[in-house]
Amino acid sequence: MYRPGVSRLDSVNIRIGIADDQTEQAVEAFGLQSIGPSQSTVHLFDYRAGTAVPSLAVGGVIIAAYDSADVSLLTVQVRHVRRLHPRWAAFYGQDSETLRIEEERDSTRRVLAASFTVRGGHHPQESADPHLRLTDLLTPSQWSFMQDCAPGQPRSGPLVRLGPILALDWTVRLDRIDATVSRWRHFGTADGREPVLDAIEVSRRSLPEEAGFLYPALATPIRRQGLDPDGGIPWLEMRAASRLQARDYEP
Repeated sequence: MYRPGVSRLDSVNIRIGIADDQTEQAVEAFGLQSIGPSQSTVHLFDYRAGTAVPSLAVGGVIIAAYDSADVSLLTVQVRHVRRLHPRWAAFYGQDSETLRIEEERDSTRRVLAASFTVRGGHHPQESADPHLRLTDLLTPSQWSFMQDCAPGQPRSGPLVRLGPILALDWTVRLDRIDATVSRWRHFGTADGREPVLDAIEVSRRSLPEEAGFLYPALATPIRRQGLDPDGGIPWLEMRAASRLQARDYEP
């Protein structure tokens, strides 16, 4: 799906959210107990409550930091892209930077998103600064990208860091298709027994020309396990931001 003003599409990502009350059922159905996952820590960033500034998510922007044993990534994602500034239309990346124009799909939604990722683009200690602003967190290229492509005029901050979120990813085979099962968890109590967030999603990224058959091909084996792939469950970033902000979370 192309939009006026957006002349490229690098990939399509099928994303199928599983309802919270089916999380444990999904763990068993996909056999995750017997598969070793990759693991990372995710933090989301938004404007602080009480600043009279609309949240980044309201403007269609997700800012996320991913830290694993091997790499740190900082991503600015502008969702519902309607135009791509000319300076970014032919930019795919250089050095540690990558720009991906991708459509995210499930049974009912098709969302065009532009994601600018920088490898090693942040330091976890610095991102915990209570006075952190967008211009402190983002690289100059990411800040320029956000100013050019985000709806409205982004403000510098101040920011709140939401997390840490434990992100676990497994590769599973659904019939004859390899897919990723992602589980995001955050425990907001001192004893670590009550998760504020425990969300599962099934995804598969493909080239645009291969994407047409993927949703039904993934949904069929998911239904066979007694899970619902058609519920239009919000995707992981939105579920996490909503759940953590609802608890008036302070890092």
